[in-house]
Amino acid sequence: MNGMNLLLGIGNDLLADDGIGCWVADRLSHPDWVSCVAGTVPENFTRRIREMRPDLLVLVDAARMNLSPGSVRIIPPDRVADAGIGTHQLPLDALCGMVSPSCGEIIIIGIEPGLVGIGEEMTDPVRSAGLHLTALLTGGRIREIPVFGADTRETRGAEENNIDVSGMR
Repeated sequence: MNGMNLLLGIGNDLLADDGIGCWVADRLSHPDWVSCVAGTVPENFTRRIREMRPDLLVLVDAARMNLSPGSVRIIPPDRVADAGIGTHQLPLDALCGMVSPSCGEIIIIGIEPGLVGIGEEMTDPVRSAGLHLTALLTGGRIREIPVFGADTRETRGAEENNIDVSGMR
């Protein structure tokens, strides 16, 4: 990847696996990347995103996709159906709409949580997924991440179970 890459880590680190986006952002250290821990208020970073004008903006959040805990997927914008209820109030698709004129490309990455509970520790599969994602990002291999819904079994399973793929609710 060329140009400036910005990662925004989203989630609540007080709720175990829901904090994986923040965990990744906190640990991403590479000259090709700038990372920000947005926590539960990614909308507070819209001005910074607009000022930075990244060629690539990556949003990382926990996402219920009806997959095994620790599964990592790129979530296409048409698969994001965030009602704004949960650990962040602004739906991710609305955030993308607000900043898209200032970004070359926006990619949403979801990691399937295993446990979301107050005061709980992050689970090993989710932490391992965060390490793997960090390695993919720093190695310029983001395109190796599977796209959610590309496998029709994933899409069918999410629709049948009314799964929200936009973050924790």
